[in-house]
Amino acid sequence: MNKVTVLILSLIFIVGCQRKTSTGDCIEYIDSLKINLENTTLRVALIDLTLKNNIRPYTIFFDNHLIVLNKQDSFYTFHLDCFNRDTIYEKKLNTKEFKKAFVAFDNLYGIDVNNQAFRYENKTAEWVKSNNLPLLNNTPIYENDKYICYRVFSLKMGGFVFFYDKQTEKTTFVPADHAVSLMEQRLNGFYIVEQWGEIGHGSSITKIENPDSLFRLSDTLSYYDNIWEEMDFYYSVMQANTTIENKKYSNLAVFGEEISSQTSDIYIYGIDEKFITSGFKIKDDNYFILNNYKDIYLTKLQDDSLVVINTVDIVFSGLPSNEGEITRKINNNTIIDYSHSSHDDSKSWFENEYSNHLLTTFIINDTTLIRINWY
Repeated sequence: MNKVTVLILSLIFIVGCQRKTSTGDCIEYIDSLKINLENTTLRVALIDLTLKNNIRPYTIFFDNHLIVLNKQDSFYTFHLDCFNRDTIYEKKLNTKEFKKAFVAFDNLYGIDVNNQAFRYENKTAEWVKSNNLPLLNNTPIYENDKYICYRVFSLKMGGFVFFYDKQTEKTTFVPADHAVSLMEQRLNGFYIVEQWGEIGHGSSITKIENPDSLFRLSDTLSYYDNIWEEMDFYYSVMQANTTIENKKYSNLAVFGEEISSQTSDIYIYGIDEKFITSGFKIKDDNYFILNNYKDIYLTKLQDDSLVVINTVDIVFSGLPSNEGEITRKINNNTIIDYSHSSHDDSKSWFENEYSNHLLTTFIINDTTLIRINWY
């Protein structure tokens, strides 16, 4: 029996002994697992949605549903109030097969095996071919009124986070070695949590003051099937681009081994063996989950430093240590997906990204935290 299985069985045993309270909306919260923060308390609910097929690592909020795509290229859909299956809606969506799906610009999109995008029309329940997505059909990791953001990543070469400005239709980007969280600040600023070097051996928080001041991508975008070719293109744009100043983005906190920062010429020294697996925002405060291979800590960003609030081992137990990411922020809900990942740089981004499967999803808002187990 492996370590993850032991943790999961322990969690099930512990939860089974706790007192639960019903909310009237079909979701039961466990009193003893409440997470006390300085300015609020999060009620915790644990939900098992074990299904026949494994789930691809991206969850979607759309039309009052939680939507996922399984490894057989079909949709599963759940009502958001009780998380019960909606098979009628599934039949409407499953008239085409897709390798991935996401919401962007308030529309649901599916991408087929040929990297062709289709938009779902709710009124007619039909998928319509779409050729005008400015994301090169990448899955968004954040969207607000001004920007829609996505990332690209290679295990050996690192990665980038992109900001597409909806008003100007321009795209800027910044190096980010496997970004796992993107959190918005006041005045269009952002924090990026990234894991550098060998994944899981270090992490940092990078502050973006103004995405419009970052490296500017050319207006004519091209799709690269080869990940090496795509990465080389972005690095060549950086070398030729003179619109960015280093002061526009900087590291606030670093955990792990000594590294050379990608955002400046200085060396940053790590602290202990802790690394950040994900981040989320509650009532204008920024919280991050730290893992040191033994314990899991909930921390708060305060005066550009991370302060430990409490341990959350039970709530976050049995998770992969390095595969958390914010995939959606809708209606004050933050969705964090944890997936089982394996990367092969010899494959195209399309084959690589979607060979993985989803293990656990967290849905967090100002008052509740819901953990959904997909295994």
